[in-house]
Amino acid sequence: MFFEDEEFEKEKIDENVEPGKKLTLLNNSWSISNGVLEECKIVDGEDVVNVPDGVEELGILSMGVLCRAKEVNLPKSVKKLDEYAMFMFELEKLNIENKDIYITSGSIACSRKLKDVYIAGEKQEIIYSKREDDDGIALEKYFRDDTEVIVEEGVAEICTAVFEDRQDITDVYLPDSVLEIGVDSFSGCTGIKELKIPKNTEWLSISVFGGWKKDQTIYVPFRFKKFRLFQKWRKGCKAKIVYY
Repeated sequence: MFFEDEEFEKEKIDENVEPGKKLTLLNNSWSISNGVLEECKIVDGEDVVNVPDGVEELGILSMGVLCRAKEVNLPKSVKKLDEYAMFMFELEKLNIENKDIYITSGSIACSRKLKDVYIAGEKQEIIYSKREDDDGIALEKYFRDDTEVIVEEGVAEICTAVFEDRQDITDVYLPDSVLEIGVDSFSGCTGIKELKIPKNTEWLSISVFGGWKKDQTIYVPFRFKKFRLFQKWRKGCKAKIVYY
């Protein structure tokens, strides 16, 4: 259905979905199919966006770059965030009512201005997410102001821009469980003197160490030297690279 009447549209959005049925809605603000939010069409003029009650899942890029909201509120009905669900350039605050929500790796990491995440009313210091390909754990967001960071054993992925521009960080420990390090994860971290990439790491994304300087050192598994494809991770990096 398509609603042109603004008042009726808002009334329809706020309406609770009938028990046993999944919300389906298509109007000027939302595209929702069987409980899955496919697209938020609110582009400008709204600093705060409330996702309609009855939505169970935020699909890929459903809250994409065109939505300029600074705050998003997710109702208790939302059970899952898909990869890149919240790829938002201006998002600063995210409120999640469902304490058991499934957060897919990369679902909120690309919202680089995001500083405040509340789940069931509690402010989060660290956000962990799930890798769907191997069910491993990913470090999605890190809000603590620690100068020394110890990533927990069992974390398989460091998501996009987790520590970007954290010049206050001086030491980082990465466990052997880390398999993948995302785009710009450590870019701008000029306070770190040395960092060792774990021996089991399989992938370093582009510009992982962008902005690193000559007085910094990165220890990298030798296999990353062998393949030219792997060299994109060095983009913008002037640090000393030691292969082991």
